[in-house]
Amino acid sequence: MAQQLNAASAGACVPAASAPAPATSDPAVNASDRAVSVSAPGKVNLFLALGAARPDGYHPLNTVFAQIGLSETVTVTPLQSLATTAPQPASTATVSSASSAPAQSDSVPAAAQPAPSATAVPAQSDSASAAQTGGPRIELALTRPDSNVPLDHTNLAYRAAQAVAQQAAQRGLATPDVHILLDKAVPVAGGMAGGSADAAATLKACNEFWQVGLSLEELAHLGAQLGADVPFGLYGGVALGTGRGDLIEPLKAAPGPYYWTFALQDEGLSTAAVFKHFDATVQAPPAADMPPEQLLAALEAGDVAEVSRHIRNDLQATAIDLRPELGQLIDLAKKAGALAAMVSGSGPTVAALSSSRAAAERVALCWSLTPFCDQVVTG
Repeated sequence: MAQQLNAASAGACVPAASAPAPATSDPAVNASDRAVSVSAPGKVNLFLALGAARPDGYHPLNTVFAQIGLSETVTVTPLQSLATTAPQPASTATVSSASSAPAQSDSVPAAAQPAPSATAVPAQSDSASAAQTGGPRIELALTRPDSNVPLDHTNLAYRAAQAVAQQAAQRGLATPDVHILLDKAVPVAGGMAGGSADAAATLKACNEFWQVGLSLEELAHLGAQLGADVPFGLYGGVALGTGRGDLIEPLKAAPGPYYWTFALQDEGLSTAAVFKHFDATVQAPPAADMPPEQLLAALEAGDVAEVSRHIRNDLQATAIDLRPELGQLIDLAKKAGALAAMVSGSGPTVAALSSSRAAAERVALCWSLTPFCDQVVTG
């Protein structure tokens, strides 16, 4: 495999009160020129404990989310005004909110998710259907072309905009057509909830743009219907996730800072396959364990070394069974000086936690020299 070292993007992950506020917006309120920009962070799971699968196929879980230093930024502008004042970006598609495709999720316990579209769809408009249903046209675009990111109704950002538009319609509010620009920094399909962060930022941006007036709790409820990781993107910082991970309780956490390095692979690892193997090989308890008090105390104190001692991922052994090189990446990171290294979620991304920028860059260099990953990012 080819390797790519992205050390220039090195940065501290600050999963605490001093971190940039999650899903922050800076709306410009001039009528036809109105624009709303919102950012939402990617995440890692410092702790992930699973219970046995329920009859519906989902696993109860308890997790500790921590935002990383990579964020997604969404900018919402009026579709018509943009179309008449500037050429459309190359990676652009327009669809009607009348579509009813099922929502995709970054966190799927026991059922396969459809893979993202291999190519960006060409611009398409369904004005007649939009007029019939009263919903707005929603156009998605990327600041940088990426064939792995769909620009149609299967994109979580589109689904988020549609959800807010439906809430606006119930309140008798107008929802002008919108252009939604996605500036992506979180690696696609990297297990860091980039798509969920897009959805979280879009929920907030459209709520502000259309002046719907939904509360954070109401947005989180909408987000949970889109995907289990979406509500965390609305809160950011450090939080306890229960249920499917969609019930969020912010936790007290002091700044570390925390330095993360991520080893990415081009070849994905099926979430459904990981959970199937987990169910076949692991005798999980009926209920998931709660995070230990030592971890919560270390987070509150900002003790990075102590936090690293309590990192846990119940899916890690299963992912390594299916992809043994992930275990080798973990070993290499520890030898390079990482405090801890783990499979991120169901994989195949491996995350390493370090106590300094220099240590994180050593891990990045070590990984970049191996054949076990295709890209290395820090943040």
